[in-house]
Amino acid sequence: LGALAEQYPDKDEGFLRAKLEKQLHDRDNPPSDTPKKSPELVLASEMVDRMSNMKVGKLFGKALGELKVGISNVSDDLKTAASSLAPTIPGVPTATPPPKPATKEVTFFVPLSSTHTNIEKKLMNAIRTSVPKSANLAPDENDLDGVVVIPETVSTPIPEGFKRGNDDSETNPDSLLPNPDPYKSGQTRNGISVLSSTHPSSVTFIRNHFLSIDAFATVLQNLCNVYQLDTSQISVYHNPLGGTTAFFHAGRLYFNVRFYEALHYRRSVQECYSFWFTIMGRELAHKLVTGHTREHAFYTESYVSMFLPRLVLFLSELE
Repeated sequence: LGALAEQYPDKDEGFLRAKLEKQLHDRDNPPSDTPKKSPELVLASEMVDRMSNMKVGKLFGKALGELKVGISNVSDDLKTAASSLAPTIPGVPTATPPPKPATKEVTFFVPLSSTHTNIEKKLMNAIRTSVPKSANLAPDENDLDGVVVIPETVSTPIPEGFKRGNDDSETNPDSLLPNPDPYKSGQTRNGISVLSSTHPSSVTFIRNHFLSIDAFATVLQNLCNVYQLDTSQISVYHNPLGGTTAFFHAGRLYFNVRFYEALHYRRSVQECYSFWFTIMGRELAHKLVTGHTREHAFYTESYVSMFLPRLVLFLSELE
């Protein structure tokens, strides 16, 4: 009261006692600074409390945790809850994923039994077809699946004017090379048969270009080693007419030396081998199919891709 009397000197004792009681009451009951909750805030608080006890709230927490691992790993429970709750919301239709655009199916030629192993076996057996047994390259009796022996009636025709005997694998040296020269036997120095057309310039070419013919025979022999093909299945021939670089007939492969002489003799070794490697693969494909069809193209590519590593290895040894 003394402090209040000094603060209020003109007031009586009753005023001072009332003032003291008010100060004591205010000290024991301080005013609250928290504003009164509005009805909207109360409703929102109640909804939060209810959602925390519902499965959706738990799923939300679970999904939130999964987002830390990867947003793509959405829980199956959350998907189920979302799909079950969506129809219960009035006026909101159920979401359906957009239809996938139609894709056009592209078909490629793939022959039957087209596994990698079966294809390689088929290609190798075709190479070994018509090889003399003395060469030890005859097809294995257990690997005969896929062997195709093309009869002469469906083979690629021999160009008109081409000289040969009654048998495709034999020639008459006297009619083939009527004049004495290095090819008295009708073969190159490495044993590959040489044939000519009936055109007069063909015999003259063979007589005057035996060095390039021998060089061509060496190229073909090396490619036969790459393809594991016996040289008894190939022949060198000369035809001054037409655009045929090589052809297949009755199990044999024939290569026109005219194109080798014009394109590759004493030129780039790699270009030469790359060119005739592809030509030989194309003719080998005719052991499996006649005609130049998609199937023939498939087997040509198969031969080239299968034996390309052997060609690369051979070329690396030449350098």
